Amino acid sequence: MHRKIWSWGALLGVVALATSAMVVDSDTVDVLFVQGDDFDIMVAGSLDPAWIPGPASWVHGNPDAYDVTLGAEPGPGAAPGHPQVIGPGGHLTFRVAARNTSPGLPARVVLTVSDPDDRSDQTDPVTGRPVELFSQLRFTIVEDGEVIVEDLDGPALAASSHEWTDSWAPDEVHVLDVKVSLPADLDNQWQDATSAVQLRFEAQND
Repeated sequence: MHRKIWSWGALLGVVALATSAMVVDSDTVDVLFVQGDDFDIMVAGSLDPAWIPGPASWVHGNPDAYDVTLGAEPGPGAAPGHPQVIGPGGHLTFRVAARNTSPGLPARVVLTVSDPDDRSDQTDPVTGRPVELFSQLRFTIVEDGEVIVEDLDGPALAASSHEWTDSWAPDEVHVLDVKVSLPADLDNQWQDATSAVQLRFEAQND
């Protein structure tokens, strides 16, 4: 039986870029920094598919995440930052970047993706429909033409991680193309559900 989908209002809100960094010394728990050789990871992001981060792009995502609003230019009467609406079979793409800002320390970096505001146990009190869209989202992440995440749903992606095989050299930058889509056969119960997405870069030097 063919299911008709009459209208859609599924929203994808902000993508929050978070970072954390730590130094591990295998011989002692006391870590001594050489002056001027701090260890940190910074992030940036854009909805422009051709965007390349510049010197003014970088921000700290730790302790407070850096938000990139997922939405097109607002139309007449729409509030700035209005989230992107996508329906079954639809998708949106954005770019995120991370940089090892240490002047002398390499970084082993792990990427995780999660829902920063999990409401999967909630339903709309009027319609009874789910309010959280993350479980229905599918993700593909590409870096320089190499697919590092291929069409994973939200829960599967949140339960996994991607670790770069090689350490990032000081001042090394990585730019990721992220595609978020909804299955074409998604049914009406997900209308008006919303989600945010958090990409977290965790770095360690040892």
